[in-house]
Amino acid sequence: MDPAIRQKLEEAVALHSTGETVKSEGLYREVLAAEPTEPTALANLAAIHLGRGKYGKAVTFAQRALGSNPTIPAAWTTAGVALFYLGEFERALGCHDEAIRLAPTFGAAHGNRAAALTELNRWREAEESARAFVKLAPATSNAHAVLGLALRGSGRWDEALACYSRATLLDDKSVPAHQGRGVVLHRLGRMVEALDAFDRVLSLEPRNVEAFSARGVVLQDMRRYRGALADLDQALVYSPDNARSEEHTSELQSRL
Repeated sequence: MDPAIRQKLEEAVALHSTGETVKSEGLYREVLAAEPTEPTALANLAAIHLGRGKYGKAVTFAQRALGSNPTIPAAWTTAGVALFYLGEFERALGCHDEAIRLAPTFGAAHGNRAAALTELNRWREAEESARAFVKLAPATSNAHAVLGLALRGSGRWDEALACYSRATLLDDKSVPAHQGRGVVLHRLGRMVEALDAFDRVLSLEPRNVEAFSARGVVLQDMRRYRGALADLDQALVYSPDNARSEEHTSELQSRL
């Protein structure tokens, strides 16, 4: 590689590491104009698109990076996460398997693998992967939240609650941890605590549709029908096609 292009790549990586994605993207594209198959630039552009929610583009750039160098674990993980959000869980699982084969101690890959397995209802395997994530990254909130999700799928509610509670202690701003904790508390009949958990989610993400919907169902079970209807209506404002909210809203309207 030309020394000037290499310097530009290094500058792009440095900017990317500090969150300067717009500037780094421009430099990555300049690198690719000179070196179209440069794997680091391609893999990092994939990560940038993933962070922006542009999952199709993330997959495209990750595949280009892997076509140039198939031994980049992060590129496999980026592709896997993007495919997960595109609903392609089997393909996502294959990507995470490859990332783990290349880097067995890559904790996030184990966590992402567990998430894909939960979508495929392969709960025992999901638990194994989540436990591997916890072992590799015990101070990471998301590791405990993912394990909570796997245990929840197996109907092990008390164990799941312990995991979610640990996750919230490690990171009180973790939306998945508070959301999962609320779901489990509801299942255990601890309604007031469940409401508190969903309230915490909404304090972090005021337009979180899942939290409004779940909170509405808890209030419905508590026979607080007007409050339930208000929450479910709010969920429909932000997500008009939310089937769960529509179903419960129809039932509530018949009660009022």
